[in-house]
Amino acid sequence: PVNRDQDKLVQVVGSADTHKCTVVYTEDLYEVRLFKAWKDCEKAYLENPKLPPHLNHIFPAEANAARYELMLSQKRRLQYKVFHPWVVMLLEDAQRARQFFQCWALGYITMQDDGVDLWYELQIPSFDRPFMLTPRTKTKPSIFQVMRSFVLVGRDQANQSNWVLDYNELQYVINGEERAAGKEGWIGFLATQKDPANVSGVVGKLNAIAQELQGEVKRGRSLPSDEPANFQEAYSDLANLASLMFEERIEQKERITK
Repeated sequence: PVNRDQDKLVQVVGSADTHKCTVVYTEDLYEVRLFKAWKDCEKAYLENPKLPPHLNHIFPAEANAARYELMLSQKRRLQYKVFHPWVVMLLEDAQRARQFFQCWALGYITMQDDGVDLWYELQIPSFDRPFMLTPRTKTKPSIFQVMRSFVLVGRDQANQSNWVLDYNELQYVINGEERAAGKEGWIGFLATQKDPANVSGVVGKLNAIAQELQGEVKRGRSLPSDEPANFQEAYSDLANLASLMFEERIEQKERITK
């Protein structure tokens, strides 16, 4: 003990042993949501008049998710439910998530196929070349990975590229499209993007991806590794988020007199 390096010693309790590693394995047999305490806590969480759900969180992703979760339950008259964790992750920056849906709607985000590889790229009029959102792969990239690259990474995925996405430039371009369409034109455009019956709209595309994955599962094929295991819930939540974000902008435009 006298010769121990105190700078490298971590000893929280008297039984600590620097040469011992303890691995704890648990196997949960019941989801926490099945316990009565979960419902009691959820009720207090939702009905606190002083602290609405989004004010009960510290991390931006959770706070943003709570706001949209509550909005979804109120607008659609649905029972409150938390979003899939992969959707919550993408709400680390709600403005960038909104930009992604708008860029996808405008056709700026597309999947490329050269006959060998598949990848997603972002191309806006001011770009000299496409901004790669995913590396080239032999399989179709998950839209969750595409959106993660856009929202959370923001760096061109081309080899040896140091190009960082300029979100202010993106917003400038989106604002230009909005001005060019005019108030009623932009409202109509966003309405088509949130319509699940429109297969070329954002919500329709997300629903189609979920249906495609379900078909693969029914045929006995395994899910791609970059897709969430419970993909149906994940894509449903992502489609609801996209719809809410389009509705938000529609309501903002409707309040503008000119």
